Amino acid sequence: MKQQTIVGLGEVLWDVFPDGARFGGAPSNFACSAAELAGSSSDVFLVSALGRDDLGEQALTCLAEHRVNTTCVQRNERETGQVLVELDAAGVASYRFATNSAWDHLAWSPALERLATTCDAVCFGTLGQRGEVSRATIEQFVAATSPASL
Repeated sequence: MKQQTIVGLGEVLWDVFPDGARFGGAPSNFACSAAELAGSSSDVFLVSALGRDDLGEQALTCLAEHRVNTTCVQRNERETGQVLVELDAAGVASYRFATNSAWDHLAWSPALERLATTCDAVCFGTLGQRGEVSRATIEQFVAATSPASL
């Protein structure tokens, strides 16, 4: 049986709560879950961009712990994505997304093109597309996948 290639594509972020930061972002969560469920039957990649900061390093550690392939995670000089979470007296959360984060600058590359052409399934959302550069890259990645890809 052919090894399946699964890709989470888009944002990596940290939800910063009053009591600490938690790793997240829908494509990141998807990639971690898919890698755990698939075990050795699939190659699971994350395609995103991280800053060259402590949160970026911590993100790579989290992804490695879940056996997610990070060879297509780009690094740039922007900060790794964050969402500041505030809780009111009733425990209701409000969210403030950091702007101009590393993931907003995910650039198209030959490596992404190669991955897209071998991809069996890709998961992406809308948040990763808020920046023009990342939106174009996500669109180009999806367009480069096989018509048989999910």
